[in-house]
Amino acid sequence: MQLNTLLIKKENGVTTLTLNRPERLNAFSREMNNEFHDTVLALDKDTDTRVLIITGSGDRAFSAGADLKEPTTHESKTIQERLRYTDRYHFKAVDAFTKPIIAVVNGWAVGGGFHIVTSSDIAIASETARFKIPQVSLGLMPTHGGGAMLARLIGKSNAMKMILTCEVVSAQRAFAMGLVSEILPQDELMPRAKEIACQIASMPPMAVRLAKESVESGLSMPLREAAIADNYRYFSLLSTEERKRSHAEWRKEKKGRRG
Repeated sequence: MQLNTLLIKKENGVTTLTLNRPERLNAFSREMNNEFHDTVLALDKDTDTRVLIITGSGDRAFSAGADLKEPTTHESKTIQERLRYTDRYHFKAVDAFTKPIIAVVNGWAVGGGFHIVTSSDIAIASETARFKIPQVSLGLMPTHGGGAMLARLIGKSNAMKMILTCEVVSAQRAFAMGLVSEILPQDELMPRAKEIACQIASMPPMAVRLAKESVESGLSMPLREAAIADNYRYFSLLSTEERKRSHAEWRKEKKGRRG
């Protein structure tokens, strides 16, 4: 696959996807949106990819969101055109990804770039990372369900404040709200992301996949329904070869510790 705006690196079950428009703070042009959408969907089917890391090129930005210098940015002639674009919007591919995604926020995460972070499963950030949702200040609003997703993650009050005031949120504040799970110096960021990714990649893949599915689907379900659905997932894992193999290895390790 020929890519003009992205970089891909695969190693030990971990694929790193880098947004590569540093001269535009990794802002999304239509070309990068389409490349990102199609690449993420392809990586979901790629058997060599067990965990996906997403980051931005350089140390200034993860992504500045939509490229406002592109004439067609934020423009749609009809609602039908807007809905078609929604189906191919970049973070929709992240939402649909069935394997774990780690967002490595190495600078500014703005607008659509920010929504990639909130759609990822784990996010870690540099000490200088900054987060912003600027759409209201442009006379617009967050779309594609990004506002609703944010409210589920950090609560209605925090989400409304970010959206309606367009405030800049520091890495430390993002950590306090639960947007990111760790804050690290810039030079420790990617090594830590790979450490987490490799640990996940070493786990039984079907168990990882169903555990992720359980959390994501459970966010929008009543607790009782989520519990019932989890029992079906759990039962389906009992007869898998990876479960039997993992259990045998655990018993062997436990016996070794006793000996």
